[in-house]
Amino acid sequence: MHWHIRFIAIFFPALMAMQGYAQGTFEMVDRQKVEQLVNDASMATFYPTLLERFNAFDTTLTLSDYRLLYYGFVFQPEYLWNADQRRKEMNRAIKADQYARVIQLADSVLRTNPVSLTAYYYRTYAMLNADENDSACQKYIKRYTGLRNAILSSGDGQHCNTAFKTIYLEDEDEIMFHHFEMDRPRDQFLQYSCDRFLVTPSGTYLNTEIFFDISESLLALKKQRTSGRTK
Repeated sequence: MHWHIRFIAIFFPALMAMQGYAQGTFEMVDRQKVEQLVNDASMATFYPTLLERFNAFDTTLTLSDYRLLYYGFVFQPEYLWNADQRRKEMNRAIKADQYARVIQLADSVLRTNPVSLTAYYYRTYAMLNADENDSACQKYIKRYTGLRNAILSSGDGQHCNTAFKTIYLEDEDEIMFHHFEMDRPRDQFLQYSCDRFLVTPSGTYLNTEIFFDISESLLALKKQRTSGRTK
């Protein structure tokens, strides 16, 4: 059995137990408001303050907090639209049952990218298979769930104007394959600022198309190219 399928069988019940988000309700991301909230040092939503709570596994963090942590990361100097999330290396380590190596790789990603869904997914898989302390594992599952729910709360994925908003292209995979348990898309198109995928409906996503708002990645790419021309 493929390791992703084995992981879902273990991971899914724990994920459902701490879901905390009603699919079907969403609030589009107000980019300007997010920027104001995470950059105001006088507020509890100041990004370093939220990140400190996040790193301390604060259980009182709300969906609104996770939205600010995820979408507010684009306003931090560490944000890179094409950041290396070391997925290939973690895949190789998992296939070799090198779970300590997977955790090491995931942690190296999280040091500079604390909102990497990819790193949390692989780290949690490794922790489960390495029989690490269950309470520690649950803390990482909760982090993953909170960040994933931030994306799910941003749209319904049915149209470009109600697309799920991501800040990394890899996060599309987390939503399609690890949340909705879809098969590989039949095709992919860039439609305005959205990735449009033609998909086979799954038990939890009934449409034949799914849209992701990738405007943050496109904006960061544009800035990168402009910066390169001015050097």
